[in-house]
Amino acid sequence: MDNNEEFALFHMKFKASIKKIEELLEIRDIQNATALFDKMQQEANSVKITALDGFSNKLLSIRQNSIKKIQAQLEEFEILFKQFLEGCEAVLHNQFQNEKAKKEIIVLLSVHEGMAHYNSDAKAYREELIEFYNWFKGVYDLLDQLIKNKNIDTLMEFFEELRLRAQRIEAKEIIHFVSLINQTLTQEQTQCKLLLESYQKSVEL
Repeated sequence: MDNNEEFALFHMKFKASIKKIEELLEIRDIQNATALFDKMQQEANSVKITALDGFSNKLLSIRQNSIKKIQAQLEEFEILFKQFLEGCEAVLHNQFQNEKAKKEIIVLLSVHEGMAHYNSDAKAYREELIEFYNWFKGVYDLLDQLIKNKNIDTLMEFFEELRLRAQRIEAKEIIHFVSLINQTLTQEQTQCKLLLESYQKSVEL
C-alpha cells in the first residue's frame, strides 16, 4: 500500500471516528470515547500525523474535573440531606426545638409553597410529604455508594428522580441543588463538544 492509499484509509477511519465519538459523548460514555481517541492517535501516528496526540488525556481531564466538582457539590448535599430529613421529622411530628427553629424548617422545606401546590389542603400535602420522607430517608447509603463508584449516569438518574419527587412538595432547596448538578454536567457536555470540534479540525481532509 503506497502513502496515498494509507492516507486515504486513515481519513476514512478518521471521519468515522468523529461520528462515533460524537455518539459516545452524547451518552457520556467517556471510557469508550477515550479508547477511540487512543486508537485513532495510533492510526494517525502510523501515517506520521501527530495532530491527534493528547485528545484522550484532554477528555479524561474534562471528566475528572467534572467528577471533582460533583463530589464537592455532593458533600454539600449530604448536609442538606440531613437537615431536610430532620426537618421532615419535625414537621410530621409537629415537634420543634423553638419558634426560631420552626420558622427555619418551614423555609427549608418550603412548606407554604408545598401547601399551595395542594390548594392549601394540609392532608394532601402531609401525605405527599410522608411519601417523600419514606423514600428520602433511604437514599443516604445509596448516594454514598454512587459517589464511591463515580458513575455519573447513575447519579443523574438518582437526581432526576429526586427532582421529580421534590417538585411534588415544592422543595425549593432540593430542586435548586439538582439544578446546580445539572449545570455541572451541561458544562461538561459543552467542553466535550468543543473538544470534538477541535479534534475534527485537527486533520485537514
